[in-house]
Amino acid sequence: MDAFRHVVGQPSADVLDAAAAGALPWGVYWSSLLAVLVLAPTAAARAQSVRAGVVGVSHGTVWSVMPVLVMLAGERGALWGLLAVTQVACLVLAVTGGGGAEKGCPGGRGREATLACAWHLMASQLFYAGGHRCAFDGLHFACAFTGFKHFNFYVMGVLLATNTWGGDIVACATLPAAAAAMVARRAAVVDDDAAFPPAFRASLARLALGYSLLRTVGLVVSTAFVAAMRRHLMVWAIFAPKFAFEACGMCVSELLLVLGVVSGLRAANKEKKE
Repeated sequence: MDAFRHVVGQPSADVLDAAAAGALPWGVYWSSLLAVLVLAPTAAARAQSVRAGVVGVSHGTVWSVMPVLVMLAGERGALWGLLAVTQVACLVLAVTGGGGAEKGCPGGRGREATLACAWHLMASQLFYAGGHRCAFDGLHFACAFTGFKHFNFYVMGVLLATNTWGGDIVACATLPAAAAAMVARRAAVVDDDAAFPPAFRASLARLALGYSLLRTVGLVVSTAFVAAMRRHLMVWAIFAPKFAFEACGMCVSELLLVLGVVSGLRAANKEKKE
């Protein structure tokens, strides 16, 4: 780098560094947006089966937004992304692997409940693994200015929310693939394109409701603590921030959950029609 600055000169090197610092984030933003809007939704049309289309859309969405999540996470972004991908793969393999359960077996819903709990724990763990905590001074405000020099309320808010609830983004985007993996345990369903969509919709609904229920339980417990400790000396330092994060996280996760479920259902229905 010093030799490069010596050859081109200090002013020119500073200009090139500034251009690279601005061009790289914008390149990541636009490429991820293009992949989410164009490439990921078309994965179902290129798939050979209904299940492959659902998994392709789900995985395509995750890998499309992962560069943004890794970049906004800063120095720990690569490790955070590796942790997220590894956890998703290991949880699905742990819950769905090791033998199949035929349709109507009571063990299937128990595994779905276990997977929903694991998905919620994964989202919470990724929140803290990214260096966040339930305090307003724990927000990573610097990440909102990645690639920007001037403040914009809406853009900075979206980037800050993306960085803060990146774990929920990963969890909700991969939920259709997890539901497809649960259905794939039934040998009589996975190879039948006519039987897969109904079983997939039922499994996805149970996983989504279980994930949403666990989020709701966390919010209710936090609300109860705030109500009980409303006269506590540290209510605004401990209990209120936790409640605020739970409430905002609930809203964000519900929105992401709806988007994830809709994308999975569209992929399954599109393949069924074709």
